[in-house]
Amino acid sequence: PAGLRHTMKWTPSRVFTLIFVTNLLTNFDSGALPGVLNRLRAYPQHVAADAQDPKRVEVSPASPPPSPQPASRHTRHAHGRRVTEAASRIFAPQVAVEEKAPCTADCSGFGLSYLECGVLGSLPYIALSVISPFVGFFLQRWDIRRTLVLAVVWNGIASALFGLSPSKWLLMVTRFAVGLSQAFAVIYFPVWTDATAATESKTSALSIMQAGVPLGIVLGYLTGGLLTSYLPADAYVLGLAAWRWPFLAQGAVLVPLGLLFASVPMAMLSVDAESLLPTSPGAARSDHPSHVEHGDGGVSTAVSAAAAETSQESPGICEMTATLLRSRVYVYVLLCLSSIFFIVSGIQYWVTIFLLENFHMRKETVVLSFALVSSTGPLLGVLAGGWIVDRAGGYDDHRRCLRVLANYTVVGVLLSAGIAFSTTAVACIVLIWCLLVVGGAVLAPATGILITAVPAPVRTFASAISMMSYNVLGYFLAPVLSGIVIEYYGILWGFRLVVSWVVFSCVFLFLAIHAADAAVDVGQVSVNMAGTGVVAAGVNSPGSGPGSPRDFHLVRDVHGKFFIEREHSPR
Repeated sequence: PAGLRHTMKWTPSRVFTLIFVTNLLTNFDSGALPGVLNRLRAYPQHVAADAQDPKRVEVSPASPPPSPQPASRHTRHAHGRRVTEAASRIFAPQVAVEEKAPCTADCSGFGLSYLECGVLGSLPYIALSVISPFVGFFLQRWDIRRTLVLAVVWNGIASALFGLSPSKWLLMVTRFAVGLSQAFAVIYFPVWTDATAATESKTSALSIMQAGVPLGIVLGYLTGGLLTSYLPADAYVLGLAAWRWPFLAQGAVLVPLGLLFASVPMAMLSVDAESLLPTSPGAARSDHPSHVEHGDGGVSTAVSAAAAETSQESPGICEMTATLLRSRVYVYVLLCLSSIFFIVSGIQYWVTIFLLENFHMRKETVVLSFALVSSTGPLLGVLAGGWIVDRAGGYDDHRRCLRVLANYTVVGVLLSAGIAFSTTAVACIVLIWCLLVVGGAVLAPATGILITAVPAPVRTFASAISMMSYNVLGYFLAPVLSGIVIEYYGILWGFRLVVSWVVFSCVFLFLAIHAADAAVDVGQVSVNMAGTGVVAAGVNSPGSGPGSPRDFHLVRDVHGKFFIEREHSPR
């Protein structure tokens, strides 16, 4: 790796490209699985005819067949049809058609039920939810470069093993392993992008990185969907069923990409220690970060000393969780993003069945249409949404950014109503595209707000908690909850549930706006525990009037957290 490190001559743009491609391929299987679900739900097929050994029940006739009687030609034909039908009714229940021998050759299906399909799609997100809260501590204690190499290579191997699985339980185990391996890279990438991107283009850089997620999903869906659409179920490539190859190809590319991280200089992968090493949960809560100049040096000195003293404490998970919960902007934006991921996951997982059954489209047309929609919609949304927010001042200005995003979600509510009551396939597909554009426009700026709405020392932990929320309330919940509705009420109502979830995104954003405005109204100021002074969450400009530093006093709460409150003079 040392020799390769000198040969590659890594630059920041090359490192960003490596991370972007890795992020794209990490999400490849999330699209490939819905594309091949029809093959996994099919009953197992076997290559060799002699391997098909159904168990049959021998039936002895109770009495000898009746003697043939002379009859006309018409009577003989009618009698023959009745005998055939009677024989079918008698012998069909006695042949265990669905009991086949153990799979001794490559299977093109596993006979998965809808419930098993839902579990298969949810397992990676269960794994992510389990490991996400601990990723920050792992990155604190382990070498970041070696951790990325291990995680990406592990992800590639797990994906390939999923493609080689011969049984249901191995499908489940390998999908869980895929989720465990994805956690480190998925959580680290946003923190790295935020720490290394230029200030004037930070939102755009984060948008480009996030664009790798929908692109990877679309590429996987297109690959798996077209393979299973055009190749028959009994078609095999190099002795393997066609549905297996997307996952094998993913593993074959991810393994060398993971090894390539070993050649990247450590300085290019490192980020600010305050973003990876959790210190005091009493650090500043920056619901609206902006530095304030002070006329009273005593207050600034006292605050800096208190910050330096408190920053040496080592916080636990409970303390950091309490810090996050105190930031209402973080909580509401997190719930908004979780709702968006619920919609995206539900549409991706059920749109093929919805369009096939509700509008009776051909699968090839469905796959190509949705691949075009899902590749252009979110991509256009994240790029345009990030550009618009940058022009409006960036996501550091939480109040203004939240109002822009709230307008997006109001449009999303109207689009979801149109999808729910569409009567033509073309109108439904166009409205789905528009809804994905709106979701993509919200994604990158809202992610930026999440990162900056909490103190720097707990941002990695906040990113882990955010990922756990996305997985539980979004990616995991969508297939399960909508699947239950589909099971009892049909695909139409299940899909309506998915698209109407945008209402929750809209509500949570308006609550976030209220929280940001409330922080400004009370003049709440938090201490920057990094020791650089005071970070104000929306304070009036300093001067001789109300809102100047002399109108505030230093307070320390029961948790040891320092903050400054406005002094209210009696009226």
